[in-house]
Amino acid sequence: MTTMGFANIGNLTVMAMERFLLVAYPMKRLSIRHAYILAFLVWIYALSLSLPPFFNWGAYGLEAGARNRREKKVTRMVYLMILAFLIAWLPYAVLALATQYFNVQPSHTVALLPALFAKSSICYNPIIYAIMTVQFPKIWKKNVFHQSKR
Repeated sequence: MTTMGFANIGNLTVMAMERFLLVAYPMKRLSIRHAYILAFLVWIYALSLSLPPFFNWGAYGLEAGARNRREKKVTRMVYLMILAFLIAWLPYAVLALATQYFNVQPSHTVALLPALFAKSSICYNPIIYAIMTVQFPKIWKKNVFHQSKR
C-alpha cells in the first residue's frame, strides 16, 4: 500500500506538471516516450521510498488511529461534527435544488427556516466538543469558579 500511495502521489505530481507545461507552452507536447520515462521514474521513486524497511532500514508500523484509543475518540468526534454539518445544511440544499430545478416557490417563512438551520451549524461544533471531551467540563468548572472568586 505504501508503494501504491507514493506512486499515486508521484503520478498526480507528474500530471499536474504536464498540465502546467501544456498551459504555459501550448505548442510543446509531452511525447509518448517521455510519458513512459516519467511513469518509470515515478515507480522507481515509489519503490525507493517503500522498500528500505524490507532491508532493515526503518520500519513499518501501525497508523496512529489504529493503536491509540484517544485518536479513535477524536476521529469519532470529527465524524459527528461532519454529520451535524451535513444534517444542518441538507434542508437548505434540498430547497435550493427544488427551487432551481423544479420551480418550487416556497413562502418566505418556509424558505427562511432551512437557511437559519443551516447557518446554525456553526454552533454545533463547540457543543459536540464539550460533550465528547472528558477534560472540557473539568476545565470549564475550574475557570468559571476561579473567575467568580475574583
